[in-house]
Amino acid sequence: MDRLLIDWLTFLASSFAPDGITIHNNNKNWQSYTPNLACFIDHNLLMYIGYGIEKSIQINNLDTKQIIRTISLSQWCSCFDISNINNDENENRLI
Repeated sequence: MDRLLIDWLTFLASSFAPDGITIHNNNKNWQSYTPNLACFIDHNLLMYIGYGIEKSIQINNLDTKQIIRTISLSQWCSCFDISNINNDENENRLI
């Protein structure tokens, strides 16, 4: 199934790096930005980790165009992997 991101889902880059240094608008400073990472976790749910005001993971519902969950992080994330694990009650859990 093909998936398309729609226009409402736009993530702005900040003008300062995670260490607080101001990033000027030129090509030399592009490596100072924190990576933006996204992964589909369901046909209509997108998990997004990117540079914002707070260090967090956001789960976006593409059908309702809303952030349905925010998970705080203690540090910026530069990579992630997602898996489902069944617990004793046979429920899926996202970790």
